[in-house]
Amino acid sequence: MNVKFSDLGKYCDDLQYLAAEKMAENVVLKEVESRLWVTKVDTFEVEIMLHNQSTLKQISCDCDIPKEKNKFCTHQLAALILLNSQFEEKRVAQKIADGSRMAVAVPVEKFTIKSVLDQVSQEELLNFIREYSKSNRNFTMSLKSHFASKINIGFDENKYQLLFENITKSFQNPKGKLTRQGIQQFYKLWKQLNQQADNELITGNFLQQWIIVKELFQVAYQSFRLFPTDEIKKIDDGLLLLLDHMQPVFKSSAAPALKNEIWLFLSQETTRRRYWRNGVAFRILNLLIANGNQEQLERLLEKATVELDETVDVARKKLIFSILSILYRQKKVTEYKKIIQKYELEQTDFLHFATLFFESSCWSLAQYVCNIGILEAPKSDVFKQLSDLLLSVYMMEKDFENVTKLSKKLIFIYFEPSYFDVLKQNLHRSSKWQREAENLIIKLNDEAETMSLGLLAHIYSHEKMWEELYLHL
Repeated sequence: MNVKFSDLGKYCDDLQYLAAEKMAENVVLKEVESRLWVTKVDTFEVEIMLHNQSTLKQISCDCDIPKEKNKFCTHQLAALILLNSQFEEKRVAQKIADGSRMAVAVPVEKFTIKSVLDQVSQEELLNFIREYSKSNRNFTMSLKSHFASKINIGFDENKYQLLFENITKSFQNPKGKLTRQGIQQFYKLWKQLNQQADNELITGNFLQQWIIVKELFQVAYQSFRLFPTDEIKKIDDGLLLLLDHMQPVFKSSAAPALKNEIWLFLSQETTRRRYWRNGVAFRILNLLIANGNQEQLERLLEKATVELDETVDVARKKLIFSILSILYRQKKVTEYKKIIQKYELEQTDFLHFATLFFESSCWSLAQYVCNIGILEAPKSDVFKQLSDLLLSVYMMEKDFENVTKLSKKLIFIYFEPSYFDVLKQNLHRSSKWQREAENLIIKLNDEAETMSLGLLAHIYSHEKMWEELYLHL
């Protein structure tokens, strides 16, 4: 990536640039070595590597916002704007030190957005926005969506839906479907509001984030009929992405009343028939099961049982395993064993549907199905596959305690080096690792199993215990 600071405006829109400039006011840059800078922007670490004071070589940010090609996230942009500003100040100071006489208003070297905003009055800028919004619909929609969360109107809770209504009413063909241009406008607005929800989550404004997410759900369901069949999957994917953003809210310090409202709303969404056909309902169930209390799980179980009679084929079996997951979470062993017997579920069914849930990012459902399957199929080939999958789930959820427990257990069942590697990856930075490794070696030396010999050689090698490795070999 070779980007000149003077070209930053080409890699973002005007609204993102303004937001980044505001964000840059609270940023402090640190040069850790020549041409390498680091900073924190809204708690996220940004690292900048330069070719020289005018050209960017590489930049990174550890936020969760997807990085598009030739685009910067707002955190990266804020850091670059500040760094460029500091370089500009140094250049001006150097000129003054060299005896150059400069006016208070320094002439700009490049004709950029920043130079315009610095030198025009607020009234001139507002007049331009008013006039330009009359002739450019895209600019108008971008302006409204970006600032919607900050604007109070009489019907405040529906303001995001009104933005979409402007599109759906303006871009319909004679058959009542959205035109190609209308679809593009719809997706563009959806993307902007999804980004807005991300920003609210990052700043801890959980209520505003939830308002946006809830309205996007309502907009999606109302808009399905307006889209051609080949475009509907994109809306489904958008809903799945929104659901991914909700788990951090349940795990956050958000008010219990808000979490309860979210849970109840999502529970109601499972009654929509369409969501059972496209996989959205199962992602919702994953959230609900992972975050519901006993009373909520009882109500969810009733709904899921009723839904079972209406569902067919693969979706029906996925729902059966969702019901099993609820019963497992409630520790109702007798009830889930009855379900297994009633529907004649086999060991391979557990592996198949646990894998399906895992591939759909339904971590909680995958975890519960793996655990039930492991209980039903001890020491079989399926047991090992389910255990490996469960270990992957724990790693995806960053459940380090269970990663440690399960990897240690599997080491002494299968004596495979890969489980040691997982254990070390999980604990090697901990002060406990040295003692953990020593205890592991002692226990393995006590094992009579021939299979442990190769594992011991692997451990000695990785721990650089060369004398022990020599004696062992």
